[in-house]
This record gives sequence, structure tokens and C-alpha cells, in this order.
Amino acid sequence: MYSIVTRCIVLSLTVLAGCTGRESVIQEDLNPPAVQQQEEKDLMDLQGKVWKLESVKSTAADNGFTRKKLDAADMGDFYTLQFDDQRISGKAAPNQYSAAYHQDGKQGIGFSAMVSTRMMSFKEPEDLKEHEYYLYLSRVRRWDLVQDKLELYTADEEGLEVILIFGTQ
Repeated sequence: MYSIVTRCIVLSLTVLAGCTGRESVIQEDLNPPAVQQQEEKDLMDLQGKVWKLESVKSTAADNGFTRKKLDAADMGDFYTLQFDDQRISGKAAPNQYSAAYHQDGKQGIGFSAMVSTRMMSFKEPEDLKEHEYYLYLSRVRRWDLVQDKLELYTADEEGLEVILIFGTQ
């Protein structure tokens, strides 16, 4: 009699555990984790667009660079960036440039040495010199898309984080 009762209890607990496990699976299916709900970001999302540098954010200090200042000074075509499947290219101030890029993990990215034309500029933005832009690009280590803005995470000469923020027109 004792073994029959024990077997019934064990069987009942097993059935209950199985029901509880199924309920949690159903609950997980209805409420997937937030990570799964976020849209996947891919480097292909960057291709086929002309990205224009809109601002430079630094933990050290605000350098004062804005796209509005460039446009007002008739330099609106400076500091652009385009991606294809293997290279980046664009216009700095005033030179054209390009470089190969490599993906490092999901959102890690790096650029090889830049090649550029060597034109002399009669006017150059005061808040961001061409050589500073190239330096930032050479130190990029990660990217992100935030509200349709491309953010490139890089560092200044002291190693402090700088974020280059690009938008499309």
C-alpha cells in the first residue's frame, strides 16, 4: 500500500512539473526577451546612402562642429561617408578618400589606411580639420544606428571617446 501511495505522489508531482514547464514555455513564447524584439543591425543597412557628418561628440569637450555651420559656410559637401560591400569612400575637406573596412563581431568595425587626393583647400572648417577627421576614422572601433543616425565610436589623440554622428539627407 505504501509503495502505491508513493508511486501516485511521484506520478502526480511529475505530471505537475510537466504542466508547469509547459506553462513557462508558453509564457516565453508570448513574451520574447527584449533583445529578440530589437531590430537586427547589419552593415548592409549602411550601404547605398550618403552619410553626412552632423556632429562630433566628445567626453573631453565640445569642438563646436555642426553640419549647419558647414552648410552656412558653403562647405555642405564636406565630411561625407559611403559604404559599399568592401570599402568606404567620401569627401573630407576638400579631398576625396577611400579605405577598406573590416567587420569585427556584430557591430565592431575598423578601417584600413586611408588613401586620398591631395588638393589644397582655400577654406577649411575651423571646428574640424581634415587631418582630425582622418585620425578619427582611423581609430573607429564600433558603429551603431540610433534613430536613423550612424554613430561611429572612435578616440581622440588622448584616447578619450569621440562619437562621429552621421545622418542622411
